[in-house]
Parts: sequence; C-alpha cells; structure tokens
Amino acid sequence: MNQKSAERYIIILITLLLLSNIIPLLAIEKSLSNRGEISGKTYPDLFPNDSTGTRLLAIKLLRSKKYDEIEQAIQHYISSKSLNSNGDWNLLQFFGGLTNVGPKSSIEGFTHSKSRLDEWIKSESNSSNAKIAKALMLNSYAWKARGGGFSSSVGDEAWELFGTRLEEAYKLLVDSKVSSNPMWFNVVQKLATGLSMPKPNYYALIREAAKLHPEFESIYINATWYLLPRWHGDYGEWQLYRDEVVANTSNDLRKDELYFLISRYALRFEGINRFEEQDVEWQKFKRGAEIRDAYFPSKANQSYMCLLSCILKDQESARRYFSREPAGQGFTNKAWERLTLKSLSQWRTWVLDDKPLVDTMFELERFAKKGDAEAQYEFATALFYHKQSENKEGAMEILRKAAAQGHTLAKLRLETYEKQTKKPAPIITDWDITSGNMNLVKTKLEAGADPNVKVYAHVSALHWACEKGQLEIALMLLSRGAMPNLLNGARLTPLDLVSGPNKSGVDPLDRMSKGTQEILIEILEKNGAKTSEELKKPRLKSKNEE
Repeated sequence: MNQKSAERYIIILITLLLLSNIIPLLAIEKSLSNRGEISGKTYPDLFPNDSTGTRLLAIKLLRSKKYDEIEQAIQHYISSKSLNSNGDWNLLQFFGGLTNVGPKSSIEGFTHSKSRLDEWIKSESNSSNAKIAKALMLNSYAWKARGGGFSSSVGDEAWELFGTRLEEAYKLLVDSKVSSNPMWFNVVQKLATGLSMPKPNYYALIREAAKLHPEFESIYINATWYLLPRWHGDYGEWQLYRDEVVANTSNDLRKDELYFLISRYALRFEGINRFEEQDVEWQKFKRGAEIRDAYFPSKANQSYMCLLSCILKDQESARRYFSREPAGQGFTNKAWERLTLKSLSQWRTWVLDDKPLVDTMFELERFAKKGDAEAQYEFATALFYHKQSENKEGAMEILRKAAAQGHTLAKLRLETYEKQTKKPAPIITDWDITSGNMNLVKTKLEAGADPNVKVYAHVSALHWACEKGQLEIALMLLSRGAMPNLLNGARLTPLDLVSGPNKSGVDPLDRMSKGTQEILIEILEKNGAKTSEELKKPRLKSKNEE
C-alpha cells in the first residue's frame, strides 16, 4: 500500500468511527491538521469592508492580472451583501475600482482602464464580470464625451461618441446577462438613461431587478434618476415610483427608510429648498432619515436634516439636530447661507431661542433620568454625536435603558454601536474549501463564521465542499449547523452533488474518489440530507398526526 492510499485508508477508518460516535470531530481535525498547510495558493481571510480598501483591492488585482481572485472577490461581495459604513454595497465600490475612472478622469485614464479591461476579457472570454466592468467604464466614457450640460450645448461629434460608447456597452451586457449579479442590472439602468430606453422596457427591467435583489438600493436610486422630469419622467412620476417601492416592501422600518432614500436622492436635483413642492411627506421623511441614521450613523446626515428643518421652519426638529452638532467640528455655514440667505449662527439663535445649547442638553438629561424612553434616546444620540470618542460608552448605556422599555430606534442604534466595537466574524470562501484548508475553515468557524454562507450566488459552503469532494470540511460544516437540504441555483441539494452529476454534467467520480463519495453520502444522510427529488415528495403523515 503506497503513502497516498494509506492516508485515504486512515481517513475512511476515522470517519467511520465518527459515524459510530466513537471519537469526536475534533480528533479528525487534529489528525489531519497539516492538510491545509500544503496549498501553494493563499486567499485573503477577510475582504475589505470600507470604500477605499475595497476599491484599492480591485485596482491591485486587475493590475496584477489576478482574474481568478477578482471573480472570487465579486462572488463574495454578491453573496455576503456586505455594506460599508455609509450603507453602500461593497460590490459597487469593487466595480468602481475595476474601472477606476470618473467624471474628472483624463482621456489617458480612460484609455488605460479600457486596455486593462480588454486584456481581462481577452484572457477570460466567458467572464460576464469583465464585460460588466467594461460596460460600466464605457458608460462613464460616454458621459465624458457628452458632458453634463443641457442637450443644446452638446456638439455633433460629442453626440456621436456618446452614442457609440453607450451602444458598445449595451451590446456587452446583452451578451453577458447574469441575473444573479445585481451589478448587471445596475449598469443596464445607467445605460438606459443615455440610450433613452422606452419606458415600458425600463419598468420591466427595474421590477425584475427589485424582485431578484430587493436589498440592492442602487436599483431604486438609478430608477429615480431616470424618472426625473429632466430625463424621461413626467412630473410626479418619480414620486409614484417611490410610493410603489414602499408599498411593495413588507417591513415598516424599511418602508420609511426607502421613502427617505429615494426622496433625498431626487431632492439633490430638484432642490431641497423646493421641498414643499415635491410631494414629500416631512414626517415620513424624518422617520426614514432617523432609521437610516440608526443603521449608518452620519454627521453629514445630521447637518442635512438640520438645514432642511430650518428651511421648513420646523424649530423642534432643528433643535434635535443642533443638539447633535459635533463639538469642535460643527455644521458648515456655507450651505445655510447659499440656500437660506442666513448664516448658521442666525439659525442656531432662532432654533435655541437665543439660549446656549447646554440648556437643551440639560433638559434632555433631566427627562432621561426620570426614565422617559424618548428622552433617553435623544440624549444618548446627542451625546454620541457631540463627542463620540468620549461619550460612546455612556451613550450605549443610556440606549440600553431605552431599549429595555421597547424603544425601537434605541434598539437599532444600540445594535449598530455594538457592531462598531465588535470585530466582524470571518467569512469562509470558496478557495478555503477548494484548497482543502481545514485549519483555516476550523479557525473561521470557531471565530463565528456562518456555516451556511454562500460562497457563490445560491451555492452554500456545504454545496461547494460536496462539489469538490472535501470530506473533512463537509464534516466540520455539518457539525457547526450547516443546513443539509439547501438548493443551489440548479435546484440541487448537497446530496445531489455527491450522488449524481453537477450542473455542468460532471460525474461525482470525476470530482472525488469512490471511497470519499460513499462516506459523504452516508454522512449527509445521517444528518438528514435528501435529494431534490426526495424533497418534492409529500411527507407521509404518522398515525399520531392523522
């Protein structure tokens, strides 16, 4: 018996012992702990979770021509739906790094971007992500030629370049539709504005996108842009669309949040000093802003809401936001003067009735100490924003008291602040599994990694372990609560992948040994796994249920 056969024999023997409940899983992990150290390829344990880091990762990988790692990163950002501190999908930032161009980029910058993306497409002709990235770049390149002025100011040559680049981008996307990737819809929406996509087609597009990716907020933002009167919408149409989105949302908090996000985006172009003309309900807008801020605290949002409260002469709301003005780096005076023709200090005097801010804070603290949940919430939030580095722990303690009384926003803010102080759980990647890196998978699971994480869209970690014949990793995932009967995009369970061909028609014995297949089937069935056909069969009632 050679060394490789001996190792496999030992693995089978130990696994059979496990099935007989003779030894714990940790013994297997320990006996094979060196397996994960032989891979010559490594993959980042964690992906950046901030805008700058995510963009820089994309730039670095593309310039290094590490196309496989780009694909892996994109799948991670799709499946994890990870957001940065502003609430934006990191997927957007990653594609922004892949194109690495913007309105102020030079022609040379666009040329370099096009060259790198063309090289990626040439190397990976079947990569839909490469085509999506190039289409996104071409959209920016088209608007670079057109400029941001009125159509009457655009010359014939600029119009020709604009149209040619948009059409090239659209053809790339038609050839590479991937419904599971929200970036495909994002880029098509961007192109639709410049290409004047017929409105019925556009509504069909955004409704499909929202159905598949309801959490991807860029869908709603892009649609609002398209439906503004300056582009393709009738007066009042973006508001009707906003109300449709809200009506189709089941969660009440999410309803108000989306109402705020869509309205705020439209007001950027319609003008916040024309708020009362825009069919926006101020109370609903305020609730949505507060919910959004509870999830993603933002000093800029406090300044924005304070200014808008002043424009609408809502003294009570403006007092709330002034109480949150950061010490030493207060709100900027320029916007107030430009939009209201009054200085920030004049507004502050009016809002606070010519009294110092400390009086407002003292009043909030007095009611908070009496146990008033709303006062506790407002006082804690004001403390947090006033001097975050010094007051965060104190603010959290007060929020706990309000949350204990059932204050919903206090609970949300408290969860957000606690997450900010807690190290995020690591994420198991497809490469961790493909490479058989047991040590890394074990470490991540012990650190709180989700055993049911999607390593690709609709592909769980257990699916991938079974696809690749990674017996020991499948064992670890199951021991940590991996669900054995999830369906992947091809409607196959993990047991389907072990007992029959995968989506591409590859037989399991071409992906693993006969011994591994037999043990995996036994392990999966012991944990309640079924084939997709078995899941379709109606469950027979027991005598007790009849």
